[in-house]
Formats: sequence, structure tokens, C-alpha cells
Amino acid sequence: MVAETINGLAGFIAAWCRPAPFIDNLHVLPSLRSGGIGGALIKAAANRLIEKGHSTAYLWVFENNTSAIRFYERSGAVIVSRENKGLFGNCVPNVKMEWSDLSTICKGL
Repeated sequence: MVAETINGLAGFIAAWCRPAPFIDNLHVLPSLRSGGIGGALIKAAANRLIEKGHSTAYLWVFENNTSAIRFYERSGAVIVSRENKGLFGNCVPNVKMEWSDLSTICKGL
């Protein structure tokens, strides 16, 4: 899904349903962050997953991306594990965040 303004693309989100609901990407242009676009995108993705019969989802985020972690926590996600993941030949600490009930996304933001 994408979010657009009159000036063009503002952000996007990608979610997969197989094998389990997984949010692969959520990006908002830096100049437009904190304006509700990320919240609208994640709510739309949660609603689409719920429509498809899913009740949970997860994502991975860089451990040092504390603003993203706080955003996901406000939407009801909790950190369930930590793992170093390879990125361009480097080991990068990540956290796995999970929503045990996707409807909390719609209430949390």
C-alpha cells in the first residue's frame, strides 16, 4: 500500500501473509514523519490482514532504531526476541516485534 500527497509518494508499507503475517517494510519520507502517515499505513495493513482472517503479525526492526520501536510499541507491538541479522555482509542487531492481536493497532495510534 502507498500513501500519497499532492506532491507524490509519501510512504509505503508491504505485508505478507505466508507463512505467517509479516510486515516487511514501512517507510515514510523523513520530512513527513510524525504527521500520521505511518499510523495510517500500519492501520490499513492491519485492517487488510484482519479482512483476510489473520489476527497476529510481526516485523523485524534494527535495534538502534528506537523511534521506530517506540512507534510500534504505541501501536501495541511488543519485543519478543533479538537476533543479529546479516545486512550487506555485516551483522546487525535486530528485534522481532509482534502484535498478538492486530486490532490493537487500530486502537493504539
